[in-house]
Amino acid sequence: LVNDDAAPTFERKCTPGPQERWLTVLPGIGWDNLVNEERGPTIDLEKYDSCRHSIDGQFLIPDDILIEPRKHSQVDLTSDVFESTSQCTSLTAYSINSAIDFGATYYRINGDFSFEKESLRQDLVRA
Repeated sequence: LVNDDAAPTFERKCTPGPQERWLTVLPGIGWDNLVNEERGPTIDLEKYDSCRHSIDGQFLIPDDILIEPRKHSQVDLTSDVFESTSQCTSLTAYSINSAIDFGATYYRINGDFSFEKESLRQDLVRA
């Protein structure tokens, strides 16, 4: 939690700039859900000695806290239905995909070269 008006009640070596805020939490103790017990304080608010800043420069970070930026990505998924693996194609494949298909009703001969198709066939056989 961030407290915009968190004025330190004790003397700190660091002071926030005009666009910075103290990174603080609610006072009290932490709770461990794994063992269902109360634990010690969540962070030590008195330790701002190293004057660390968040990557975006908006917060002063306490010494005992590790900050990792949240990275955002978006994944677009599409799907196609194929009656057989010889019909598989991909718009994003960076592979050579050439195939020859010759077949009768009961016998079929085909050949192709694609690392992606081979991986797909292995996944289909396992499923």
